[in-house]
Amino acid sequence: MITQNLIEWSNTTFYFYLLIPVSCFFLSKISLPIYQNELVANNIQKKSYLQIGILFAALILILIKCVSITGRDVQIGYQLDFNTANSLTTFRDPSIEIGFRILNVVIYHIYPNYNFFLFTVGLLTVFPVIYFIFKYRDYINVSLAFFSYATMFYIQGFSLIRIYLAASISLFSMDAVIHNKNKKALLWLLLAISIHKTSFVLLFIYILYWGRKVNKTFVVSFVMLMIIIITMSKAFILSHFSGRYEIYATQNSASAIGITAFAEYVPLFILWWYVKKECKTKYNDLIFYILLIGFSCSILSYSISIFGRLQALFIAIVFIIGYYSKEIGRKSKLNQLWIDLIFVSYGLIQLIIYISEYYSLDDIMPYVSFLGFYI
Repeated sequence: MITQNLIEWSNTTFYFYLLIPVSCFFLSKISLPIYQNELVANNIQKKSYLQIGILFAALILILIKCVSITGRDVQIGYQLDFNTANSLTTFRDPSIEIGFRILNVVIYHIYPNYNFFLFTVGLLTVFPVIYFIFKYRDYINVSLAFFSYATMFYIQGFSLIRIYLAASISLFSMDAVIHNKNKKALLWLLLAISIHKTSFVLLFIYILYWGRKVNKTFVVSFVMLMIIIITMSKAFILSHFSGRYEIYATQNSASAIGITAFAEYVPLFILWWYVKKECKTKYNDLIFYILLIGFSCSILSYSISIFGRLQALFIAIVFIIGYYSKEIGRKSKLNQLWIDLIFVSYGLIQLIIYISEYYSLDDIMPYVSFLGFYI
């Protein structure tokens, strides 16, 4: 394995990271079906198909992620843990959530090779996103969904593989909520929590959504009050950080509310408001609570930095952008063009900000593969 000792900015890696979402965006627009099958159920005929563009975009995301050994945590902590995964009792860090420890042990006994572990976890991380893009391809802007994922969550998960794995698993939970399968939703959420306990945050979204009669003004006021209380209790909260979370107690956070949180969520709230006003979709309440809790965590990250890592859990934003874009685009092609331009710019700005701020902290330059090459 290649170990990076000195982290320097690389224009080549930067352009490579920008090329990934751009390639996915344009390739996924290729609508040529590679197979088409007619399904008949309850006397209703429905055509099932796979567009070659979706396949190309999916392959790019899978291959780049699954052969990657890029990232500080990947090159140090996760490898040390996997090397001791002969059993749960020998696992190096017993404080890691039980689900992720079990996953390590299972993969270790299938093939005790760390590269195989990274490939498997990478596949488990990317597959749910691709699966739901394919499942809802008739209801979302596929190209924009791929692009949003590649700019907002994909590269960010190179180093922090555990929380991004939990986030991808949580998509099954969110999907169950949409279809009113609440028990199934809780089971999937428990699985995500067993990978990374912070997934518990998503339960607040479900509670707010299930209590549909709760006034939104009251909810917003309560959430804002909680932000104030948590911010004022910063010293007390940080004093209880220990173990692998202790580093977050020593990191300096901004004392003021950062503009980045507003830049990230205000466009999404505007999109929510516009679609709610014009299209009347049945998912507006759920989407509002996703955005509200996500925005709250982003605001809190400026006083307690660990909240910034929770943004991974709001991966449903990928499908919110894709779904709302499709709804807006139904009215006119011009609307579709404008929404594409706005959220392509939105995604690129977020990706550039992430790379600029975290390329050294997360050790994402250069991109390194266990196949023996780097970019």
